[in-house]
Amino acid sequence: MQGKRLFQILLMTAITSLATVTPGNADTNGSVGTVRKTVSFNLFKRVLELNSRLSWEDHEDDALPAGLCETLLPNCLNKALPYKILGFPLAIRGRQEQWAIILAWTVDQDHPDIVILASVVDGSGTFFLLSPDGKLRKCAYSTKNVPWTSLANSAVRDQFEREKQEWLNWFTSLDGVGAGAIH
Repeated sequence: MQGKRLFQILLMTAITSLATVTPGNADTNGSVGTVRKTVSFNLFKRVLELNSRLSWEDHEDDALPAGLCETLLPNCLNKALPYKILGFPLAIRGRQEQWAIILAWTVDQDHPDIVILASVVDGSGTFFLLSPDGKLRKCAYSTKNVPWTSLANSAVRDQFEREKQEWLNWFTSLDGVGAGAIH
C-alpha cells in the first residue's frame, strides 16, 4: 500500500512541478529545446548544496516504503525514513515517465544523507540510489502488485546516466532562469 502511495505522490508531484514551467523555459510544444550541454559534476552534492533553496514537497510524517528501503539501503529494517520530493520541473520531448528526486535522512532533517532519483511510468517505478560521489550505488524496481526487486547497475546504467544528466542540466540552469522550483 505504501509503495502505491509513493507512486501516486511522485506522479502528482511531478505533474504539479511540470505545471510550473514558465513560458521562457519551454518551446511552443511545452518541451525543452533539444540542444543540451553536457555538464559533469556531482548530483548528490549539488542536491545537498541547493537543498534549502528548492521547493520540496515534505513527507516528514511519512516514511519510504519498507520494500524500497530494504532493497536500496543496508540496515534499513525497522527504520522509518522520512523524506521529501522534488518533481522534475520541465517537460522533455518524447519522455513519458515522471521524474523526481527523493531526499531522505537517517539522523536528522538538517543533515540529509540519502539522495534517490525516481522515474515512474504507468504504475511502475525505477529508483536509483546515489552514492556521495554522485554515482549509481544501487537500483530498485517495482510495478503494480509486484514486490520490490534490485536491478543490476549494468542493466540500468544508460537510463540512470540519461536522467542524471537531465537533472544536472536543470540544476546548471538555475542560476540564470530558476525554472520555478527554486526560491
